[in-house]
Amino acid sequence: MIDQLEPEKTDKFIPSPYVDVTFFSHTFNMAVLVHVYADLFIGQIQILATEPRPDLHPPEGRDEIAAAAQLAARDPRISDFVQGLAADGIAFFDDSDPLGPSTRLIYVSFTKGEDQTLYFAVVDLTNQVVLDAGRAAGQ
Repeated sequence: MIDQLEPEKTDKFIPSPYVDVTFFSHTFNMAVLVHVYADLFIGQIQILATEPRPDLHPPEGRDEIAAAAQLAARDPRISDFVQGLAADGIAFFDDSDPLGPSTRLIYVSFTKGEDQTLYFAVVDLTNQVVLDAGRAAGQ
């Protein structure tokens, strides 16, 4: 049997200054795990080590969504239709290629309002190219 112990209300929580951060490197087309010492109380931040992690798929960042949306909005298949629409994106992965890892792919949806996707684009951020774009299904 496991007893859950609640910490004393007087105990101070002191966060660990050691942090692992995962991001996607477009240069190397893989996730990178960065071990960081970040003592925010004294303002000291130091990278301790980096480690390539092709097995990880970190979520898309806001900057990646913005870059993918900008590339997609210039694509001639949809550029005349997406001006003024809201853009959002999500990373997805195609690990079916037997020759190696997939590139960083972002599915961009262009919407009017919250629920209706009008146009889409599939953007390869590693190679900076729009792979597919058009009117969303059902539109």
